[in-house]
Amino acid sequence: MDSRIKTEDIDFGRKYTGYLWMSNSAEPAVLAEPGFVDRALFERRNPFVAGGQLYDSDNDVSLSIRYADGEYFIVRYENASGPADAGDCDDVVYAGVRMTHDGKSLLLRFRRYWRLEPDDACLGMKAPSVDREVFLGFATSSGAD
Repeated sequence: MDSRIKTEDIDFGRKYTGYLWMSNSAEPAVLAEPGFVDRALFERRNPFVAGGQLYDSDNDVSLSIRYADGEYFIVRYENASGPADAGDCDDVVYAGVRMTHDGKSLLLRFRRYWRLEPDDACLGMKAPSVDREVFLGFATSSGAD
């Protein structure tokens, strides 16, 4: 289940892996190992968190963070890893821009959920379309988690 939340709804007492990209930074602040996120980062006017992805593996909660037009858009996904064999999802890995830890490139792991919807290119028949992608942490370029 996913829901839009406010910054005050983030549980800063939990440990997260992921990244936060600050508005004044050329690269993201990476949490390759579970760690705490500083609440003060979300209380500043400048610099601010421009975007990020956080995953709490202990509670299977993922947060997708985006800042636009002076406000945060944060979506919390409960049971983020969900059932991989449900038939309506698959796992995908992306190479992150400037995502490194200890000299190794990090890959962003997501669970991609699909929905069927009418598609004009398929004569109105239903075709799979990406519904959401939920961040599940990192993998290294060597393929290890």
